[in-house]
Amino acid sequence: MLTCNQKDETLRCLTELKKVITLDHQLKTILVDNASQDDTASAIKKIFPQIKLIINQENRGFAAGVNQGLKLALKDKEMKFVLLLNNDTFLNKNFLKKLLEVIQKEKKIGLIAPALKHYQNNKLFYGMEGYLDLRKGLAKHRNVRVIKNKKIIEADFLSGCCLLIRREVLEKIGLFDERFYLYLEDVDYCLRVRQAGYKAVLDPKIVIGHKVSAGFKNPLRKLPYSFWSNLIFIHKWTPWPYKISAWLHCLYFYPFLALLWSLTSLSKASLTKR
Repeated sequence: MLTCNQKDETLRCLTELKKVITLDHQLKTILVDNASQDDTASAIKKIFPQIKLIINQENRGFAAGVNQGLKLALKDKEMKFVLLLNNDTFLNKNFLKKLLEVIQKEKKIGLIAPALKHYQNNKLFYGMEGYLDLRKGLAKHRNVRVIKNKKIIEADFLSGCCLLIRREVLEKIGLFDERFYLYLEDVDYCLRVRQAGYKAVLDPKIVIGHKVSAGFKNPLRKLPYSFWSNLIFIHKWTPWPYKISAWLHCLYFYPFLALLWSLTSLSKASLTKR
């Protein structure tokens, strides 16, 4: 788990994690603090002294922070699986038990994720698997209002918000690509996992809550990170004949999105004043 200036959110999530059932596995927690300024580290040490805590003096981003935790986890010879978990998730006690049950049924399953229950404009949605259009350099998550099909889904990619990974996958393909400071590092990792012959699956019967983009009070702040990650992703994965059109789409899309969100924000501010 990573955190940066989200003490209350992190403490809540860790409290919920303590109640989670893990079948016959022992749960060991590693927390990477990306230079929090809100006394997160001291609170963790006091309330959860058993947690292995890595404290960074600067915010190293998601991929680099995750890799610090993974390197420490891999030193533990008893470790069979690693759970990547955002601190803005809302957990039920059975979610991890169910993920473990599914991943242990088939050795070719390298990654597994649950559906993510969240709200957009006060409407309930479920975040499902992701699908790719590599010719355009696009990665999109499927969101549904109701989960109708409860069969396990083999996905192009899964959200790194909650992701259970086999140890042998980490040993075979390595860690996350740290060129992705924030965003698309999970997409890149899933593609590498699938290249290695493993499956990335989502089980719609397993659901946890997610507070989308809790780390950004102003959503406009995340656009530069997303833009840069998209450029790297296109360079890495889009076939050469399509790279130019994909980069042009990226150069058009993000300024347009920034303008749209700015106008929406101004409109809301105007309505609030009235």
